[in-house]
Amino acid sequence: MINLFNVDDDSNFKYMLESVGRSITVNDSPTEMKAIITNTSLNTNYDDRKISLLERLNRGDMIEYNGNRYMVISEVNDKRYSHYKGIMRHLPHEIIFNHRCMFETAHVYIENGNPSLIGGNVLTLIQDKITVNVPARSTSLQLTTGDTFMIQGNKFKIITNDTYSQPGISILTCERDQINPATDDVEHNIANGLACPINVTNQEPITVNVSETLQLNWTSPHDAPVEFVSSNNTIATVDAQGLVTGIAEGDVTITVTNVSNGYIFDTVRVSVVDVPDTKTINIVYDAPEQQNGDHYFIYYTETGIFTANVLPLDEPVSFELYADNKTSAVDTSKFTKVVSGNSIKITAKSSAYYLQIKAILDSDPSVYTWQRVRIRGFV
Repeated sequence: MINLFNVDDDSNFKYMLESVGRSITVNDSPTEMKAIITNTSLNTNYDDRKISLLERLNRGDMIEYNGNRYMVISEVNDKRYSHYKGIMRHLPHEIIFNHRCMFETAHVYIENGNPSLIGGNVLTLIQDKITVNVPARSTSLQLTTGDTFMIQGNKFKIITNDTYSQPGISILTCERDQINPATDDVEHNIANGLACPINVTNQEPITVNVSETLQLNWTSPHDAPVEFVSSNNTIATVDAQGLVTGIAEGDVTITVTNVSNGYIFDTVRVSVVDVPDTKTINIVYDAPEQQNGDHYFIYYTETGIFTANVLPLDEPVSFELYADNKTSAVDTSKFTKVVSGNSIKITAKSSAYYLQIKAILDSDPSVYTWQRVRIRGFV
């Protein structure tokens, strides 16, 4: 039973909420709540409503109700009859503010003392100045003098931002500004939207090896935040700092976009290449103890076997023999040789001679190695 005389008992109001309450959200919160919404006296300029709810209500709160946005314009200090009450005004205009190349959309209502402004919605400007009322509690930009916006084909810049007269509401005094097609994004109704270009500065063509990284460099006016997206993460990924990691061979497009304005972006093509493993040749001697500095030695009349090992996979090699200077012909009277696969067997026929063995990879002659050998007298 409703007790009309106990103003501190909120059970009566809770009953009304359950019966006739409407679903609303406050300041873009994902959590819905119930409120009693009623009409005010007819106002030819604005759509004002009364709102009552159990949760705390503040001037400047943005209310989403029945698909429309409203702002609490009355001062709300405390509960009245066990709940909070206020007046909210419809926000018919949606404006994109530009603050140092950071953009934010806000729902607002506009005043200009012009009789052609009907319902706060139809804007036919005769005057060059307007007052824009913004719900400060639901916006993150610190709007300042000189920040700009466009509305219905008109461009304005902010002259003053009054956040003191009515705490919770930013009262912007604005004046008309000249549209510049070179810097204003007229198509998307964004003031100075073309004056905030993003440019990737890496020299093209841009390539990165598989399993390696590449840092993208870019410019963004006023250091406006950007985000990175790869067209194919199975080929290359990119992190929040623009570091590209090659995953597999192929081409991807990396898009760098202004975080707050998807119309501002730059793209680059990145090629991921798979670099083949480096091939090396190492010559080993079957008598490794017979080594002195940079050379192996073979005693007179003895035989030494030198084997070329290829990494990472074994492949055929060819052998060439030179004098000690690596260019002159070798003196074949000093030794005999027998080649078998990747091994060469040398038998000493003298007691004092140096020669150079050159092992060359058959599949890639640019890959080779040298080994110095000394023929010496008896032990």
